[in-house]
Amino acid sequence: MLRPLRVVGAVGSITRLYALAFVVPLLASLAYDPAQTRVAGVTVPRDALVFVASGLTTYLVGEFLRFGARRVAHEDLADREAYLTVGIGWMVLVVLSGLPFLLSGTLTSPIDAFFEAMSGITTTGSTVIGDLEAVSPSVHIWRALMQYIGGMGIIVLSVAVLARLTQGGIQLLQAEAPGPSVTRLRPRLAQTAKSLWGIYLLFTVVLFVILLGLLLGDGFGAKEAFYEALLHTFTTIATGGFSNHSTSMAYFDSWIFEAVVILFMLISGTNFTLHYHALRGDWRQLVRDAEFRFYISTVVLGTLAVTGILVRAGMDAVEALRGSAFSVASLATSSGFGTADFDAWHPAAKLLLLLIMVTGGAAGSTSGGMKHVRILILFKIVRRELMKLVHPKAVVPVRLGGKVLQEGTLLAVVAFFFSYVALMMLGTLILATTDPLLGAVDAAGASISALSNMGPALGVVGPTRNYAELLPSSKALLALWMWFGRLEIFTALILFSPESWKN
Repeated sequence: MLRPLRVVGAVGSITRLYALAFVVPLLASLAYDPAQTRVAGVTVPRDALVFVASGLTTYLVGEFLRFGARRVAHEDLADREAYLTVGIGWMVLVVLSGLPFLLSGTLTSPIDAFFEAMSGITTTGSTVIGDLEAVSPSVHIWRALMQYIGGMGIIVLSVAVLARLTQGGIQLLQAEAPGPSVTRLRPRLAQTAKSLWGIYLLFTVVLFVILLGLLLGDGFGAKEAFYEALLHTFTTIATGGFSNHSTSMAYFDSWIFEAVVILFMLISGTNFTLHYHALRGDWRQLVRDAEFRFYISTVVLGTLAVTGILVRAGMDAVEALRGSAFSVASLATSSGFGTADFDAWHPAAKLLLLLIMVTGGAAGSTSGGMKHVRILILFKIVRRELMKLVHPKAVVPVRLGGKVLQEGTLLAVVAFFFSYVALMMLGTLILATTDPLLGAVDAAGASISALSNMGPALGVVGPTRNYAELLPSSKALLALWMWFGRLEIFTALILFSPESWKN
């Protein structure tokens, strides 16, 4: 039986918790923004008031929703209710996350604010902000923080803190965590979520210290280095791609900086379950994991292939390798950072990068895309069907990591692949038909990029451009596609199924 009030209450709890996030950009505003507004005799930055208002509004919305559902506040979530909580909860948080853009004057259109917030929380990295250098430091920190929270998932954080959502908790994790399945790392669900966030925070601290050291050694002042390191740590660990520079990572012009970012993009694109076991001393699981080997092979072979294409087209070998390595790692993990304009590369290189966009990282990572494990399973399904054509009576199981996969798992992978392709084609058709700025190739790239939570695409929305000039309808569609992609399509589709709302 569906209990809508329980969903409302759960969304309210998550929203109230999310209000704490506004403290970080508030502190950033006090530290970095110019003080220009007097309040009670004290001159403070204007954007500090923006984040106070946004945080207070978010908290009050959460309290209102919780108050409306107080009669069922202590009841567990059923399966359907958990999935509905995730889908609705993300939409509520996106709307509230757009408030700072409007109140600060960074963006003036509600559609643009919705697009930017959706891009942030889904770790997509697409932007409608034309002049990034004109945006205040605190708003940039807010953009980065949205990606950081969205990377591991506000729902996972909520399960860790709101441990009383016991029965529906595994559904919350399953609905939010990227990939086909969720593995319990610890006996209790809240401990699992806390373990995931603990690993996430550990990588964050390590990367921040490394980037801070590199920037200080490169001549940055302490205050500026702290700001740049924190911002790009947030967006790298989340494989998000937001930057405060229009040239993205090329701004730093440092191969060492790029190499560190590549390493941590690949780390974040790896299944966090494997990180958990590796940090506990069991490195063999990492090496034996079929998806991890496929994932790393894709990055290495993709880098070599793109480098070869560029060298053959006349580019310097070192420059080609440096640009290819960063671009392939960025797109394979759906990070979307850039050091080169790959839209200006040879068509064969662009086609290969477009295919890499689709793959995404590993299941259970912060990356978007289809996930390598699904693609690997699809290859195995094709191989099985070919063998059955040759040997009709043979029983050919599909194995992954030495385990036989159930038919239900195989059907789920095929259904996901069909849904992904169908949404990609539908998005391409709508965009190419309705937006005069987008040709067929550009529309396809934008649709794939949004569904894969990638960020940059091709043509008018390529790595050196943005989405500001698109029609409002195109921005709304792409924001919806980001939501579909981040919630692994099925979790989002549940909201559109009449059966989900019936008792």
